[in-house]
Amino acid sequence: SELCPGGQGDTEGWSLTKPDSYTLTAGEGLKKVYLKVKSDDGEFVTVTFNTSIYLDATPPLVTLASPSDITTINVSAYTLVGTCSESNPVDVEVGGVSLQTSCVSGSWSVSDDLSAVPDGTVSIIVSQTDSAGNQSAPISTSVTKDATPVVIIPSLPTEGYYINIANEGSFTISGSCTEDGDVVVSGAVTDTITCTGGTYTKGYSGVSLPQGDLAIYLDMVDDSGNAADQITINFKKDTVAPVFDLQSITDGSYINQAASVGFSFSGNCSEAGGSVVLTGSLSASFSCDGTSYSQAMDVSGLSDGAVTFTLSMTDVAGNSGTPITV
Repeated sequence: SELCPGGQGDTEGWSLTKPDSYTLTAGEGLKKVYLKVKSDDGEFVTVTFNTSIYLDATPPLVTLASPSDITTINVSAYTLVGTCSESNPVDVEVGGVSLQTSCVSGSWSVSDDLSAVPDGTVSIIVSQTDSAGNQSAPISTSVTKDATPVVIIPSLPTEGYYINIANEGSFTISGSCTEDGDVVVSGAVTDTITCTGGTYTKGYSGVSLPQGDLAIYLDMVDDSGNAADQITINFKKDTVAPVFDLQSITDGSYINQAASVGFSFSGNCSEAGGSVVLTGSLSASFSCDGTSYSQAMDVSGLSDGAVTFTLSMTDVAGNSGTPITV
C-alpha cells in the first residue's frame, strides 16, 4: 500500500502499475487477483483492477501402446495408438515424419503411409502440450522397418520342362532367393526347401507323379512377415516312348531308276510334334503329325550297291523310340 497525499494523476498524487507476476495461493485451479485502494483508516474504498488466473502446473500424461515393426503388410497405413490426459492435440513423429492427432475421450490414434521412410531403424516420439503450455515427458522408442518383399528366382524346373524316361528317377527344384529362409513348395510336389546363402535346391523322384500337365507353386515369407510373389511353374510328365514304323521300305528291297527321284519314307507314328530322324546313307528329319509321317526324297545321287537307312524317333519330351534299320 502507498499513502496518497491527495490529487490525481502522475504529478499530483500517486500512480500504480499492474505487476508482471503474482504469488498465488497453494493448489491448482481458478485464482482471483485484485488491486484495491485503502483509506487512511485501513478500509478498502475501491477496486482498481481484478482478473482471473487459472493455475495449472501439471504436465499432461500421454502413453503409447507397444508399436509393431513396419512391413509390407502395414507400411501404407501404419497405425499408432495410445492414451492421453488432455483434450489438446497429440504430437507424433515417426522416422522424421511429423504427425498430429486429436485426443478423444482419453485416447489417440494416428495412421500414415510410411513408404518413403527408408528401411532400417525408425524412431518414434510422442508428446502432448496442454493449454497452459505444460509438455508431457516425451515417449521415445524405435521399431524396425523392413518393407522389401523377398524375391524367389527359380532355376529348375523351367516353364515347359518335361519329366521324361531319362530323368523320371530324379529331377531338381532349385533357384535363388534374396533372403535366407524357407521356400514352401506346393502343387505336384509338397515340401519345404531351405534357402541358404541365397540358393535353394533339392532333388525329387518323379515316378509317382501322374502323366500329363503338372504345376508347382513356390512361396516364401521373410522374418519380417513380407511375402514373396508366388511363383508358378508349369511342366509336364511324359515317360511313354514314342512308337513308329517304316511302311514304305522293307529290308532287302530295291531302289530302281524310276523310284530314285521320289523315293518315299513313310510310316505310322504315335507322337504329334515328334521327329523321325533318318541317318545312314542319307540324312533327313520328318515330322510326325500324331498318326503318320511321310517324305519323298531324291536318292538318285546314291551309288549303286547296298545302302543302309536307320530311322529313329524322339518325342517332344525327349523320349526315344526303338530305331529301325533297313
